[in-house]
Amino acid sequence: MQMKEEFPGQKSKEKLIKTLRKNPLTLTKKIFKFFIFLAASIFLMIYVSQLEILNSISNYINITALCGVIFSLSYGFYIWICWYYDVYILTSERIIEVEQKGLFSREVREIDLAKIQDATYSVSGVMSTVMEIGNVKIHSASGMQVEMEGISKPGIVREVIIKLMEKKGKGKKDLSADDIAKALAERLSVK
Repeated sequence: MQMKEEFPGQKSKEKLIKTLRKNPLTLTKKIFKFFIFLAASIFLMIYVSQLEILNSISNYINITALCGVIFSLSYGFYIWICWYYDVYILTSERIIEVEQKGLFSREVREIDLAKIQDATYSVSGVMSTVMEIGNVKIHSASGMQVEMEGISKPGIVREVIIKLMEKKGKGKKDLSADDIAKALAERLSVK
């Protein structure tokens, strides 16, 4: 019986342990910009329609404000697409980083667990410390680096990566990914 593929490019005996995304709180600055520009455009459109100035000028201002609304909605969609499609995949064989660079551009990096030399994590800032949001950097023997940015509970994610790395280094063929996945799910209760 053939195993069902859980993500594109999954190897035959590879088990998915966890799929991680950036914490939505990492988008607060971008969302704030989105709402400010959207509110300013809508306010301009409503305010100009209330004024009794020359119709030709108000029409141009309304068209400009409408373009601002369309631009800000497009920007909001772009923010969501980039957040949703930035994914980090932990498997029993490798770590995969999928980075959405734009609407039609994506970069994928992967590191085999056997080739990982070091994994570090960092948390900086008051809100990041309180909310447990940070970055995990994974370095390979070939100099390749995968950085999981803005993820929840980076210390636990690093710990799981180290455990996977150690089990892979001991030469065990079956990493008991199910046990690791259960333990990770319990400890990573926040998405």
